[in-house]
Amino acid sequence: MVPPDGESKKCITFASKKFDPRFMPKIEYERYGSTVYCPYDPQLTIDGEPLKFIINSAADPNSLQYDHFKELGRWISVDLSEEKVKCEIRRRLSEDLETVDRCGVNGLCKLYLYEHFVVRRLSWVFLVHDLSLSFAKELDRCVIRRLKIWAGLYRSCDVGALFRMRSHLGLQLTSIEFHFEHLQLVKCCLLENSSDETIKAIYQIRKARVGSFTSRWAAPNELENLKPIVEHNLRYAGQTGHAGLGGNTT
Repeated sequence: MVPPDGESKKCITFASKKFDPRFMPKIEYERYGSTVYCPYDPQLTIDGEPLKFIINSAADPNSLQYDHFKELGRWISVDLSEEKVKCEIRRRLSEDLETVDRCGVNGLCKLYLYEHFVVRRLSWVFLVHDLSLSFAKELDRCVIRRLKIWAGLYRSCDVGALFRMRSHLGLQLTSIEFHFEHLQLVKCCLLENSSDETIKAIYQIRKARVGSFTSRWAAPNELENLKPIVEHNLRYAGQTGHAGLGGNTT
């Protein structure tokens, strides 16, 4: 199939294979890495026109555009790692906090901007990227110090004062850790209930792989733990108190 004129310029090629020194390759491909299994330029063409490799030598080597491409809002790396994306998330979060810190509003208004601007700007990357809970906790540690300053709390104050419900004498802010867990559960629900059978099958493979995790948090495991609670609350939505079913009948 030949794409319409100009469409091939939007295409990106990517390939990886095992470069075994015991075998003489028929074609000498340029490797991008020193590991045995690493990416390379497959030198693909469409209608005689060469396609661009994922590595963009004209871009800044420290930028995402150098060795990533964007697919449906997600940055995909040439080595399939998330390290550079993590650095970009840290940088953008730091810039957002600095922007809020420099604005002329008082501390409580800065907390409002944090809740409705800073946290929400992390929603998409938390939804589409394969990040870890430890990374979200790392971001939380960077944020909490500023939140305490903006709220006028002393340095060793209980962190719960920032994130508890107002009914429990807290400021009811959203922690980065909680926001990450929430978005990961949303992603699992979307994948598990997708109309695409291939997507559902891939999710089931991942679910089986992380099912044995006991020492670390995993969204598929947490979703399975929450399902009975949700089903119970939906089935007995009108039940209040501890009298049991039929307790209010006469």
